[in-house]
Amino acid sequence: MKNILILISIVIASLSIQAQTIVSTSPEKKNALIEDFTGVNCGFCPYGHKEIAQFMAAHPGDGFGITIHQGYYAIPGAGQPNLQTAVGDAWGEYFNVNSWPAGMVNRHDWGSGYLYQLNEWQGYGNQVLMQDSYVNVACEATIDVQTRELTVHVETYYTNNSPQSTNKLNVAMLQSNIKSTQWGGWFNPDALTPDGQYLHKHVLRDMLTDTWGVDLSPTTTGTFIDNTFTYTIPDDYIDVPVRLGDLVIVSFINDSEVEMTTVNGTIPVLMNIQYANDAAVKSVELPESGCSYITSKTVVQNTGSVDITSITFQISINGGTPESYSWTGDALRPYTAMDVYVPAVFFDNGEDQNEYVITVTAVNGTTDENPANNTSTGTFEGADEYALPVGLHLETDDNAWGTTWELRDGQNNVIQAGDSYGNNSTYNISLNADAGCYTFIMKDSDGFFFGSYSLTDGDNNVIISVNGAFGNIKTTAFTLPFYAPTAGIGSSTSILCEGGTVQFFDASTGGATSWNWTFEGGDPPTSTEKNPEVVYYNPGTYDVSLEVSNSFGSDEITLENYISVYSLSYGNRALEFNGIDNYVEATDESAFDIQDEITLECWFKPGSLSGMQGLMSKNYGNNAHPYQVRLVDNEIVFGFYSNTIGWQSIQTYGANLTVGQWSHIAAVYNMSAMKIYVNGVQK
Repeated sequence: MKNILILISIVIASLSIQAQTIVSTSPEKKNALIEDFTGVNCGFCPYGHKEIAQFMAAHPGDGFGITIHQGYYAIPGAGQPNLQTAVGDAWGEYFNVNSWPAGMVNRHDWGSGYLYQLNEWQGYGNQVLMQDSYVNVACEATIDVQTRELTVHVETYYTNNSPQSTNKLNVAMLQSNIKSTQWGGWFNPDALTPDGQYLHKHVLRDMLTDTWGVDLSPTTTGTFIDNTFTYTIPDDYIDVPVRLGDLVIVSFINDSEVEMTTVNGTIPVLMNIQYANDAAVKSVELPESGCSYITSKTVVQNTGSVDITSITFQISINGGTPESYSWTGDALRPYTAMDVYVPAVFFDNGEDQNEYVITVTAVNGTTDENPANNTSTGTFEGADEYALPVGLHLETDDNAWGTTWELRDGQNNVIQAGDSYGNNSTYNISLNADAGCYTFIMKDSDGFFFGSYSLTDGDNNVIISVNGAFGNIKTTAFTLPFYAPTAGIGSSTSILCEGGTVQFFDASTGGATSWNWTFEGGDPPTSTEKNPEVVYYNPGTYDVSLEVSNSFGSDEITLENYISVYSLSYGNRALEFNGIDNYVEATDESAFDIQDEITLECWFKPGSLSGMQGLMSKNYGNNAHPYQVRLVDNEIVFGFYSNTIGWQSIQTYGANLTVGQWSHIAAVYNMSAMKIYVNGVQK
């Protein structure tokens, strides 16, 4: 009997070498799999997603990941997708998952059980990759796009004896690019989409084997085992669409429920695709209302066999003259989808209900081969008319950093915006809306807005009122009546040096449609632009006049001696400080809120070089210094303050300053380095 068993083993080994097609028969190191228990409402889980992405990027073909939406934080809220699975729930219960994110690396007990914190995953994964494997596994897969039948072929070859007489083969189907809200998504910015949503990767959707795999036996050296699995892919799992081009197959071998030996994966090959160039418009998402113009977010799927790198669309509103929009970008692979953000399309004569039609007219510079799926239609309401003035009432939540808003005029120009609000605070803001069409856009970057906001007009009519979550963006259009204008002038400054520039603004009310400016001493001396830019070359004081008009009437205004231009040739002028409590304070304005590159320069003549002496600083709250240049004894310190990293600074060594002598300093930060120059020399 013993001889027969040996003979059978030899036959298996011999046959395996002949039958093997995709699996290696040479001894190999293990591959590593990180299984991440996660959830759409888990604030720190995106850190785990990022850890997996980094590990897979560092070890292509050797490192793999599965995100398993399971447990309390995976329970979806209103408008959120349900990404839970029966398999994931069973695994979570078996391994007693009670905190998220929690991860397993090859289901190995690394000294304190099977579940580990995210900062440990990559380290344990690297250890796995250095270990010898007694078995190799390889897989290949195809999907018939017409029948949605998935076929997975898995080959296993034992290069050494397994410690167990029976092993378990698991075959999992994963899906990437599932778009939804994700609490804490900002912790993994690479996964965020332009509208603030989140792309989930490597999400467990189903198993082609049982929950704990199928048996592999025998498990001795030279054994070759061949398995084929078929599976009909549904259109969706709990209303989450399954796009065939986003699927990945992962196969892994365990000793039993635990102790994973190795893993491998493949992207299925799509078969039976009817057309080469075929872009399908799946849906179009529009704001609830619009006037003058409308934007859209259109979901497009590649249902052809070649990558799509350009699409031409035609858009019409209420049957009007069509407009074209061309998209170009990264390759859209077959049977994957993307959001196309179509910019403002302008229209006239808005109705109570307006029809928006978008159609694909060309793909990759050629005709789309399947016009049957090229068009999608949406509707939006016309904007109601309200009375002046319009006010915003905003109550923030405890994550107010993500709350911003914009007010856009009928030409889609941003005329007012707001951000940097405090947590759990209330604000009442007057909007700079006059006559005409306006669009108010409220944004919440984390997608979990627990505050409220409302717009109210001069007759106390509520334009919109939102209490609680609205997603990442909410757009509201409204109109205000035209009337005879009242002229008003605004400007970036009224005091400048010769050769300086002033940006003038129309501050009129009533919705002017024409402008006639006169600039005494300015270049140009007149303008018909709404917001002209003017240069003043000669010192003096000058008048500015503006006449505005619309179909209801006209008005004019003159500001006498409004512009003061000073000469640059005064010379020998300076400010002297007593070294105790003298200073010059500039009124705070947004121009000082510099958050990227900055250069601070000044001339100074020290009366002493002892102790700390401030030269320039931008303050905020409790005497903190967002940026500052100061003397410390006979050296110069340049620094800035950040809420996240505190005070950061550099200091000269050998500035060579002299009491009673003038010196020039320039402190420079260019987003990668901080430098100090003294009299033109870097110190």
